[in-house]
Amino acid sequence: MTAARELLKRVLPEGTIAWYRRRRALRNWLREVAHELYDRQAKLQVEELEGRLLARRPDITARLTKDLLSRMDLVLQELDRKLEGLRARHGSELRALGEQVDALREELRALREEVAALGERTGLLPTSVALRGGGPTARGAPPGPDPARSAPEAAPGPSD
Repeated sequence: MTAARELLKRVLPEGTIAWYRRRRALRNWLREVAHELYDRQAKLQVEELEGRLLARRPDITARLTKDLLSRMDLVLQELDRKLEGLRARHGSELRALGEQVDALREELRALREEVAALGERTGLLPTSVALRGGGPTARGAPPGPDPARSAPEAAPGPSD
């Protein structure tokens, strides 16, 4: 079959080959559309049949409804369990974080009291900036220009 195709490709003009390929592609596409339409029609017929059957047999409808509701109830119970687990885990994490914040606040209060007491003993009263952790007085250096940065450079001496 492939040998015959190769021979026809060599013998026939390019336009004829393109026409045949378009015709074959169209034929395949129409076949696929026909199958899709048939499948849709068959599904509609099954749904209609199910609808008629359920309308004629209310006991089946009641049984299906009961089964569906019980399954939904199980799904909702499982989701509720998952939510409760998440709430418990996140609640305990939040409580632990709250306890850490309280401990840090207490430690900060103690450090502020210690800095204030140290300032009273040395005669340097800490400013509010120093208590917040900024400014040169927090490190014990007097305010003003930094002597290490503003040291005068050595003047060039006489060269020989």
